[in-house]
This record gives sequence, structure tokens and C-alpha cells, in this order.
Amino acid sequence: MIRGLLILLLTSFFISCSSTYKTTYFPSKEDFNKYFNKKTKNEKLNLEFYSDSILTTNSKTIIHTDTLTIYTKKAINEEIPLKEIKAINYKTADYRSANLSLKSGKELDVEGIVFQSNLLKYKVNEAEVIQRNIPLRLIKEVSYKKHWKSIIPGFFSGILIGGVIGATGLVIHIQDGGMHEEFDSGTSGVFGSFLGAIIGSIVGYIIGFEYNFQFNN
Repeated sequence: MIRGLLILLLTSFFISCSSTYKTTYFPSKEDFNKYFNKKTKNEKLNLEFYSDSILTTNSKTIIHTDTLTIYTKKAINEEIPLKEIKAINYKTADYRSANLSLKSGKELDVEGIVFQSNLLKYKVNEAEVIQRNIPLRLIKEVSYKKHWKSIIPGFFSGILIGGVIGATGLVIHIQDGGMHEEFDSGTSGVFGSFLGAIIGSIVGYIIGFEYNFQFNN
């Protein structure tokens, strides 16, 4: 138990890694902004403000000059009067997707069905609209994590740390109804490495590799 806790604590210390990017590291601010927009695409971002508040977003986030813009998707709908529909053949159990047979003879496959008054509305497309514009001077840091990237460092750190801790431990044998302690660095080292690899991989995934972007440095 104690051996496992030591492996856990030491592995957590050694794989707590991160990369920090500042505007001063790039030839120009425009280069920094382009790199940020490329690296943060499709990532869950944490925005830390100088006011000590934090905003987390999964939405598309882009830097334009001195402003960070968060986008959201808005559905574009069309509608058909119910009196023009001959039959509705639903495709899904939630009644959100269907084939419409119109009295004019036209057939339509529609998604995102909503009934409102005497109308049937359906989604035809999605458009990106600006949800929020934030001046960069208000943001202290933007960060995100890649959890899978720390699995391999955690695995190898766990093998090393577990092996070292295991090699200095005791092996307990049960013999003749009693427990006997015996020092066996080989057996303990192998067991420690095996245990360390498992713990290290799990801890590595949980901690993750953090990327930090600082705009005003």
C-alpha cells in the first residue's frame, strides 16, 4: 500500500509537464495569433482573466488582432404550413427526422423537426455567429490539456520509479501458516516496475500535458 502511494506521488511529480507560449517567443504578434488559432482548434479551452475569474468553452475560438472571439452555432430553419403536408413518415424514435410528402407531390427529407402553431419547422443548415468578443488585455492566460500525451511519460516514469522503490523493499512469503519477510530486490523490482507502469499510465492520463498561452508577456 505504502509502496503504491510512493509510486503515485513521485510519478505525479515527474510527469507534471506543460508548455508555455508567450508573444515574445514569436517574430511578431501576428505569428503568435496564427499559432494560437491553429493549436487550439477543436480544444476545450480554459480562459483565466486578470480578475481571477475563469471561463471554459468548447466553442470555436479565434484571435483577431487584439480580440479573442468565441463563436457559437445557430440553426437556420425553414418552415412549411401543416395544411401543405400530405404525410409525415418519421425516421427516428424521437420524431426529429422524417420524410415529408407534400400535397404538391414533392418529397422532403428533413431534420430537427419542431412544430409551432400551424407550422412545421426544420433545420436546413447551421451558421457560425459571434457569441462573445473579449479584449486580450483582460485575459491572463488561455490553456488546454492533451491527456493522452502524458500516458507514455507516465508509463516509463512509473516503470523506473516503481522498480527503484520495489528493489529496496521486502517480499513477504507465507510459509507454514506464518508470514516471513525476506529481502529480494529482483522480485520486488519486477513487481514494482509492473505496478509503477500501471499507476504511471493512469496518473499520466489524469494529469495530462498542459499548453498555456500568455498574451501580454
